[in-house]
Amino acid sequence: MMNAALRLQSPSGLRSTRPALPFRNILYGGCTCLRAKPESTGEAPSSIKLPLIDRSISSQTYLFLEVGVLLAQLALVDAAFSGDWSRIGVISTDTELLLQKVVLFIVAAHTVVGVITAYAAAQRDLNPVTNFGKGLLFGSMALYEVLQKEKGGA
Repeated sequence: MMNAALRLQSPSGLRSTRPALPFRNILYGGCTCLRAKPESTGEAPSSIKLPLIDRSISSQTYLFLEVGVLLAQLALVDAAFSGDWSRIGVISTDTELLLQKVVLFIVAAHTVVGVITAYAAAQRDLNPVTNFGKGLLFGSMALYEVLQKEKGGA
């Protein structure tokens, strides 16, 4: 049973024996700290099936899509509220006022979708706080991602 235990020694020389866990020792300035060892399952990254078309994309591609959506939303907020775009003549002040209403509608819709996403995540044993944040930022993309996951956090 001694092989199944992890021995730790503090700088003062005291020893403790704890059950073996998937941790690896890392030394920082004379004290022993534990850090979780990443588990490699050997599985390919999960994929997400796109709605309306019968095609799956990798999680990395989906992440790039989410980043693109976030950048587009930031550009929309900048165009609506900075005043720079209308000042240099790219958009008119009427368009700027319309964009402000669009941004407020998107924020309200994403808040509702964020609450729905958090509820769906809680039903699937996922973290509702993280998924609320994703729903707030990405809207229906985050909701669809949560709805694709099976109960138990696949």
